Amino acid sequence: MSILFSNPWGFLALLGIPAVLAIHFLQQESRTVRISTLFMLEALAPESVEGRRFQQLRNSVPLWLQLLSVLLLTWLLVQPRFLTAGSTQRITIVLDSAVAMRAFQPVIAEKLAPRLREISGAAQKTEWLLLETDPTRPALYTGTQLVPMLAAIDKWLPALGKHDPALALRNAISTGDRKGMVIFVTDEQMELPVGVDLFAVGRPISNGGFTGLRITEPDSASPGWQVLVKNFSKEPMKRECTITSANAQPRTLVVELGPGEARPIKGSFPADSPGVELRLNPDEFTFDDTFSIVRPRLKPMALTIQSGTPATTFFQRFAASFLSSRLVAGSEGPDLYLGTAPAADFTPPPPPPAAPAAGGAPAAPKPAPPAAPSRGAGIFMIVGDRTNTNILRDQLLVERSALTQDLRFNGLLPRFTSPIALRPEDQALLWAGNTPLIFRRLEAGKPQLYLNFDVLESQGDQAAALVVLLSRFAETVRAAKIAEQAINADTGQRLFVAAQPGGAGLVVTSSAEGVAPQEFPSTGERTPIRAPLEPGLFTVKQGNTVLVRGAASFSDARELDFTAASTFDGLEGKTAELLKQNTYEDTNQQLWLCLLTALLLANWAWLGRKRTL
Repeated sequence: MSILFSNPWGFLALLGIPAVLAIHFLQQESRTVRISTLFMLEALAPESVEGRRFQQLRNSVPLWLQLLSVLLLTWLLVQPRFLTAGSTQRITIVLDSAVAMRAFQPVIAEKLAPRLREISGAAQKTEWLLLETDPTRPALYTGTQLVPMLAAIDKWLPALGKHDPALALRNAISTGDRKGMVIFVTDEQMELPVGVDLFAVGRPISNGGFTGLRITEPDSASPGWQVLVKNFSKEPMKRECTITSANAQPRTLVVELGPGEARPIKGSFPADSPGVELRLNPDEFTFDDTFSIVRPRLKPMALTIQSGTPATTFFQRFAASFLSSRLVAGSEGPDLYLGTAPAADFTPPPPPPAAPAAGGAPAAPKPAPPAAPSRGAGIFMIVGDRTNTNILRDQLLVERSALTQDLRFNGLLPRFTSPIALRPEDQALLWAGNTPLIFRRLEAGKPQLYLNFDVLESQGDQAAALVVLLSRFAETVRAAKIAEQAINADTGQRLFVAAQPGGAGLVVTSSAEGVAPQEFPSTGERTPIRAPLEPGLFTVKQGNTVLVRGAASFSDARELDFTAASTFDGLEGKTAELLKQNTYEDTNQQLWLCLLTALLLANWAWLGRKRTL
């Protein structure tokens, strides 16, 4: 049976034992009592004639009564509790995944360990669940051993920017039980949901670092870059910044910043260089002292525009605004085809009654709109009869989609000639009553966007929402293309890369020191990967094919300010609460109290009897 003590300070009562022994070592000075005869004098123990001094300890009844009283009093004061047989508690620890926690991560396990050892003794079995607030990561540890759990904290690497931990804490509460607790470990004091205890390990740090990037003149032949450096401390700061690239000599700048001051560092991309890296001489928090940049480069897009139609000019204006694109002949296999809808897509309208011609023969039907064969991914438009003045007056309804998010098609006056029928698998994006005006279709696995009305006669060329919709669709085609691109990303950012499905996995390699390559299985045109957690240049390859050349940097200024960091121990006194849940008190307390009273009375009575002559 396991015994725990709710009040360990009660053991100080044991100091009464040496006190009682000391008293019984002392002897009293003898007193003279005049009596008339000797036979009335009881046998008395010898007493010192010289006064109080230590002599040999004498065995006596008061000695044992007093020692037993001290032991009983100590037992009552320490408030013993007995663990319930089979008692189990679940302790869930949630670590703040904000990157600012890297400044204090080495001391988290050291500071938590004493409290957790104390808490683990509140039940016969303790189940540990170690989580973090990053929802994309699995549990860091699940088990019943404290030492491996503390080791998992030492290996943990936070990587998120500023975020709200409320969702992770609610999930932790829902996975726990009433015989346990949820502990949130962070670097500053904050309000937490009911049922969560705070353990803060932070302290103010004088920090300064890179906070943001802007590419200047991105559409020019020689774009530049501008990186912001900020001093988050309350004292002036002087730092050295070294700028390096593959094909240029390193150069060093001295940056002097006042308290809270920010200043830009500017530069350009050297020719034929994969990127630029900026490094500040290290301070106490080094994560924001490195910033890497690559010259952004989109996947090139080959466009083919159908010629000889009224829509040609409209599509030429659209292609001119589409970045990193070039016009090619249809025979070269374009990435995106722009033209009128193929004739095979039209739903033939019911034939109108034939009007007699001048010679008595029926009039010939009007020819179908100009037709072009389907050329894979494309945007197709209906070009109607210029004499058609019918306008659909039905209310326009926008379907919820990533292509139509926040778009308003006010001012669009759709006119129809020969509408295309909607297939069951098509995705309608814009309706006019029961008629689909814009819809998305997959043809042999290639996305196609249909403008199912006469755009030129419907003020569509003046509708900004329509141009945005076309740009968004064209970007989805670009995203699905397997080709090399260059991007600047946040550390740990989730990215989607187009790759050969079912082929080799995607390997992410970083230039940061000590970062091992990451491999992700290929799932096709939207293969999810993550940028490296450490700042630096990186590449993404599938086999020998380079898919991404990138730079990972951290620039969330909210996580770089440590002036509000503090220490707080919200676990003090929590062990006693857990003990009440998993233990029961001594059921004989009343008996021990009565026995203590009896011992004290017996001691008093015995000493009184000894003083009687």
